[in-house]
Amino acid sequence: MIVLLSSATFFIVGVFLFLIGIVMMSDPRQMLTILRRMGSTPQIHFTELGLRFLAGAAFFIFAEQTPYARGFQIAGVFLMATSVLIMCVPHRFHNAYALWWADRLPPTFVRFLGLLPIVIGAWLILLNE
Repeated sequence: MIVLLSSATFFIVGVFLFLIGIVMMSDPRQMLTILRRMGSTPQIHFTELGLRFLAGAAFFIFAEQTPYARGFQIAGVFLMATSVLIMCVPHRFHNAYALWWADRLPPTFVRFLGLLPIVIGAWLILLNE
């Protein structure tokens, strides 16, 4: 049952990344607006990090079902550990970091970077078959 749940979460993460990449490429200014909101309230802060932790857990649990088990286990542990670490930091610091990046990334660069989550998301979806 846990492997089935992790498989579904792994797939959802892939779809999410794919869609994020499309938004980054089609409307980079909107993506920068979303980035500015990260960590802006305790609710957003903990929701974002909780979902990130769940994605890490799914990577870790589902890793054995992929040809890249060790890599996904490492990525899962990294996502879970950094999520817990950032949860311990006041949300205003998290938001300040997001604002710092949002103010420095030009929309054309965000558009270019959109290719990365599209490729990674598609790869995760295909690995889940």
